[in-house]
Amino acid sequence: MKICTVINVAVVVLLGGSSLCKARLGENATQSEQRYGKATDGKASNSFPPVPSMDEKTYHYQGWIIKAAYLNGIIVAQRYSKKSNYPGGIVLKGDEVRAILASEAMGGEWKPRLSANQIQTHVHPSTWINSNGAVARLTGPPWFSLQVELPQVQAYRDALKDRKEQQRKESLPPF
Repeated sequence: MKICTVINVAVVVLLGGSSLCKARLGENATQSEQRYGKATDGKASNSFPPVPSMDEKTYHYQGWIIKAAYLNGIIVAQRYSKKSNYPGGIVLKGDEVRAILASEAMGGEWKPRLSANQIQTHVHPSTWINSNGAVARLTGPPWFSLQVELPQVQAYRDALKDRKEQQRKESLPPF
């Protein structure tokens, strides 16, 4: 029995029957296409992928839009949102966020990161940190999408920033 099947059985029991065997962080395009079908390439927005030089594929699946950002052929970030005609509206509900987080846990545990204002006003979290280093953020408000990133995304951002700084220093003329 495949590990995804074993995990899904447990998740389906816990979440009341949701089908959660979807594209996953750490998987490749072939695995994603087996779940969703053919993807479309190219950038659909300026805010995704999280680093402009990453490859992006967009999947349309059962009323959802799943954007996957690839680094070296592996999904390192995903953005989940609903299509505009999705029953119940496009704002993400708590059970939908929990289902996505459960499907993207990768063996870790998600903990909400609450600001002081969120704690005082009892507002639900908009950011979660996984014990494996992954980060999930709701975008909005209102909460239209959930973006999940592996720690490699921040490491890649940092490397690009360091490279740009090095290039800046090297281009400094000898005044």
